[in-house]
Amino acid sequence: MMEDVNSATWKTLRETLGMTAQQIADALGVNLRTAQRWEGRNDPPAFAAEWIEGIWREYGRRIDVIVEGARQQDGPVILRRYRTSAQAQAAGEALPVEMHAALVGLALEALRGEGIDATVDWR
Repeated sequence: MMEDVNSATWKTLRETLGMTAQQIADALGVNLRTAQRWEGRNDPPAFAAEWIEGIWREYGRRIDVIVEGARQQDGPVILRRYRTSAQAQAAGEALPVEMHAALVGLALEALRGEGIDATVDWR
C-alpha cells in the first residue's frame, strides 16, 4: 500500500488507470468538483486513496496473470483491445473501454520489460 497519495500521485494514478474525474466522482459518490479538487488544491481523503490503490493493485494482479500466461506460450503475444465499451461488455470485460485500454498498455509494457515479444490488436 502506498504511504501517501497526494494530489499529483492521485492524478497520475487516475490517468494511468484510464479513468476520468467523472468516473471517480460517480464511483465514490462525490461531486465532480470534489474529485477535481483532489487533483490540484486538495489531497484526496484516505477512503479515496485506499479505493484507487485497490484498483491499482487489481491492475497489477491482472498484468501478473498476463505475463505468467505469456511465459507459458511459444511465439509472440497478441493483446486484444476493444474499440467500444459495448464490445468490451459483450466479451465479458467489466472495465470501461478506456480503463481496459490502459490495462492493455500497462500489460504491453510489462511484457516487453520481461523481454517477451508482444503487440496489441483490435478484437
